[in-house]
Amino acid sequence: MIGKTAIWQNSILDIMVENYAPGKRFGTFPAGSFGWIVSEEKFWKPIKSVVSFLKFRYTIGLVGNDSFDGNKQRFLYMSDPYVVNNSSLINRDGHGFLFGINNSTVSPAAYENGKNNQDITWEKALKTNLGVDANFLNDRLRTSFDYYHEKRTDIMLSDGTASFCIRIYSSIG
Repeated sequence: MIGKTAIWQNSILDIMVENYAPGKRFGTFPAGSFGWIVSEEKFWKPIKSVVSFLKFRYTIGLVGNDSFDGNKQRFLYMSDPYVVNNSSLINRDGHGFLFGINNSTVSPAAYENGKNNQDITWEKALKTNLGVDANFLNDRLRTSFDYYHEKRTDIMLSDGTASFCIRIYSSIG
């Protein structure tokens, strides 16, 4: 808090997750806001009967997201995952091999389930808001205006251009 007519708040969030490679696990996400109630200033008194309240607001904050694909995908920095069918049945995805003619014996099989990426990191969004609140005619008429902007970086996506059974994960700038 700065004074009677101006307000300042800030915060910083430091967080660590295990989903990313060492060196990319920590995220720092600061935020701050400022508000100024102009109508409480001494110079405003002559017009207070017309504009009874006027406040300017500004907020900015960086937020992070470590959830990807409903958190089904974890440790995307490690070796590429694969799936093994050790059963004697062809599973629902059809993985396994039948060798020979009229042979119902299924041989175990493995397939690559994804292409991991050591460069994946936090998805980030810088959010800003600029606002004005105003009351007129002894608070009989009230209005509020907000301008909001969000810029995202390092968006986590799965590349759908690869083979249907391999997913390539990356952080898109």
